Amino acid sequence: MIILPIKKRWYDMILSGKKREEYREIKPYWQARFKKVFQMDPVTDTPTGQDAHIVMFRNGYRRASPFIRALCTLSIKTGRKEWGAEPGKDYLVLTIRDILSRDSAEKGERDGYRRDDVDGVKGGRTGLQDRADAGRAGLPDHSVKGVDKDHTVRRREGPWKIRS
Repeated sequence: MIILPIKKRWYDMILSGKKREEYREIKPYWQARFKKVFQMDPVTDTPTGQDAHIVMFRNGYRRASPFIRALCTLSIKTGRKEWGAEPGKDYLVLTIRDILSRDSAEKGERDGYRRDDVDGVKGGRTGLQDRADAGRAGLPDHSVKGVDKDHTVRRREGPWKIRS
């Protein structure tokens, strides 16, 4: 599965069913990413368009951003102006065949994780709790990377500071 960030405008249009295609410029970056998922011609690196795979469209870059899982096929063709394409320009086109699932990720929560999770540990702690534990451990605030479940303070490598 490939994960593609998209803007809210396009996300909402895909969710409502008004937009049935997503466009990416024909560049080596996108061809390399799509080649890992979709069948491509080995000589020309163009999609065959014969296979469908699940693509996750995420509204933003955060892990907790809302997303749509859709069954898509990949081809090369010109796009529609009302869906964000430049007229007369060829694109790698993800044609959305079916929307399989969606997640609204309300208040930044998904799959039982919270925004203040530390390094993906479920039920994580806030930065204030980490700094309090660092003070008790005799460490300066900026050296804390996180706190394990057993309350062991992990030190940060380098001069970075924790943002609150």
